[in-house]
Amino acid sequence: MECHKLSAHMKIPSSQPNDPTVPSSKKRVLITYGWNRMSYIINKSLHNQGYQTFVVSTAWMTINRLSRYTYKNLIISSFAKNPDRYIDHIIAICKTNDISIWIPSHEESFVASAYKTRLNDNGIKILCPSLSILKVAHKKNSSGAIAESIGVPTPRSCFPLTHEEAFDFFNATPKPVVLKLTQSNGASGVFYLNSSDELAPFLGSIRHWILQEYVDGIGYGVSCLFSESGQLIAQFTHERLAEKLVSGGTSIYRQSAKLPLIEEHAIRLLRHLQWQGVAMVEFKVNPDTGQVWFIEINPRFWGSLALPYYSGVDFPYLLCQLIEGKTPSPVLEYRVGVKVGWILGAGIRLVIAGLNRKSRFNPFTMRCDFYDDFSWEDPFALLGEGLYYLKKMITSGGVNSDEPVFFNIDVL
Repeated sequence: MECHKLSAHMKIPSSQPNDPTVPSSKKRVLITYGWNRMSYIINKSLHNQGYQTFVVSTAWMTINRLSRYTYKNLIISSFAKNPDRYIDHIIAICKTNDISIWIPSHEESFVASAYKTRLNDNGIKILCPSLSILKVAHKKNSSGAIAESIGVPTPRSCFPLTHEEAFDFFNATPKPVVLKLTQSNGASGVFYLNSSDELAPFLGSIRHWILQEYVDGIGYGVSCLFSESGQLIAQFTHERLAEKLVSGGTSIYRQSAKLPLIEEHAIRLLRHLQWQGVAMVEFKVNPDTGQVWFIEINPRFWGSLALPYYSGVDFPYLLCQLIEGKTPSPVLEYRVGVKVGWILGAGIRLVIAGLNRKSRFNPFTMRCDFYDDFSWEDPFALLGEGLYYLKKMITSGGVNSDEPVFFNIDVL
């Protein structure tokens, strides 16, 4: 039985509209998973730094489709359905358009890591950890065990192998008990259970789940960028102010912050893993006691990427410099107290709050310095994002992406 304790607005550089006459000698970069906010901020960052951005998605209408930052939009097959064919498409796109740099924005980075040798052989450069390290970081059971082993505080957890182990931990733990998939992202695959009847439906696949004590606190994230040699190039901390779902998950409103204790924990954990590239380490912090708990690692770009960008830490550009073989000066200082919100996410939360009478959420109380998905210099990107989500609601009855909610990294 594996049950144990897991002991003032910043001015952004101006940009010019897309110009198809730009010489082909201009640096080119491929950005994938192009329907989401992370890819949009990567697109904005690199466009403003002089790159031609080729944005790839499984959907035709996306936030980047109507953005003035995009040099070219492309359609590709799903990375989750057939990784080998996906890599074939990536290589073909890069060869056709003379692209040598690939910036994955989501879990397609797992596929990129698995096929890194093949990509390099075809002249395509990426920066990410090995697949074995990604698997440890992505799986909540293994990342939690590693965190505990090096002294990073974690909630008491159980990785049950039998029904009896699950019930023993559940009955001995104050309610609610948190149930999580070992592989998931955002709030998907997370449940708060108060009775054994609520646990029963999950027993058939219990080995894919973690049971964990509920810890009460404010959500924080520590985002880092490491070079191939393990040098810390950038670090940024944010505090969550509101989330898309009442129960938690993706943040829709957050602010830049500093919290040395969790920053030390995050950097020590990622260094222990010999990290390369970007990652965000999530924590809960009890403001009354000061106690902190490690929650999980996002071994890729994160949903609140706009916040460090507007606060003075340009993760996409720093990553691009590393891929090009440059060594940028570390960026460890930034503006604290900058607030950034996600407009469309706030709208989704408002609808959910309306259906849940216990929730008192008003997005108009968000006092944002910037937004994930809107600026007056690029106003139509928000329309593209809205049309993408509208299409998903009409065709599938939900707002999930065209990609599966859960990608099983073990298939690679």
